[in-house]
Amino acid sequence: MALRSAANLMLVSASPEDITVLPSSKSLNALLAQTPGEAASLSGFVSFLNSTYAVEIKFPKDNREAIRLRRHRFEIELKLLMREAAQGGDVSDRWPAVALGYFHGVPRVAKSQLVLTQDLDQEGMQVSLKGKDYWIPLPTKARLL
Repeated sequence: MALRSAANLMLVSASPEDITVLPSSKSLNALLAQTPGEAASLSGFVSFLNSTYAVEIKFPKDNREAIRLRRHRFEIELKLLMREAAQGGDVSDRWPAVALGYFHGVPRVAKSQLVLTQDLDQEGMQVSLKGKDYWIPLPTKARLL
């Protein structure tokens, strides 16, 4: 896993003219915006590059861009599910995980970890996950912000 992350960082950094270009903080930020989960596996490689090649690659202090990108991906998927539901398709198996990600910022989880309770009065459902309760709209009633 760490080797794959290191290779991805090198690929993001490489230019068509020179594939031996060392990564920079900018290329690290670009990679983490695409795949925010790779930060932990890159720390050792970045430390190695900093000490061996005297570069100063710095990890970003916050991950606002990664959070924005993740939310955007959830939004796209949510719109597709809403369109499918409006056309009569059954999206009940995929909806809760995507809606939790979009409306509450919860990273994608396995369906088996969710406890769902439909709330007809509120036109939504109550989702319990790891001791926390969340409310999400039903797919046919949802409106994106």
